[in-house]
Amino acid sequence: MTTLRAVEDWTIENRTLKHHEFHTHQNHFLVLCQDNFEVNGTQADHSIEGQFFDTVQVPLWDGDPEHPFPSVKVRMDCRGLDVGDFVYHCHIAEHGDHGMMAIIRVNPAPAAAKSQPEATVRPAGQAGPATAGVRKPPSWPSVRPQAAREHKNTT
Repeated sequence: MTTLRAVEDWTIENRTLKHHEFHTHQNHFLVLCQDNFEVNGTQADHSIEGQFFDTVQVPLWDGDPEHPFPSVKVRMDCRGLDVGDFVYHCHIAEHGDHGMMAIIRVNPAPAAAKSQPEATVRPAGQAGPATAGVRKPPSWPSVRPQAAREHKNTT
């Protein structure tokens, strides 16, 4: 779960032998960095870092227990107007159909926070949710706190 007006960093980590396309509904995220791509045989596209997207590719892990899992760190910005439950999932339909889908719940901001104006950083026309404390099927990765308002998602 998160609260309206929150900004959180998530790490999406792929622990599988299949490629995944992480996708969020109702909210774009800022791609901060891509880690451990090369060691697993994939080239990171550093041109997407610092850009807003609603889908990002997280390549497969090569299965070598000596190699770290490929991951993408993104910044979720919930300073828009939307509260409620929003979906995030693997954008490969077959993966979503087999349980790689979960809900992000965005709760209203506390009354004191609502009266404080804040700038919203997101592409024009976008508003929205993000983060964890999710309802998830067993096959979907967990979103776990890492530090202060940082979350980790593993596939």
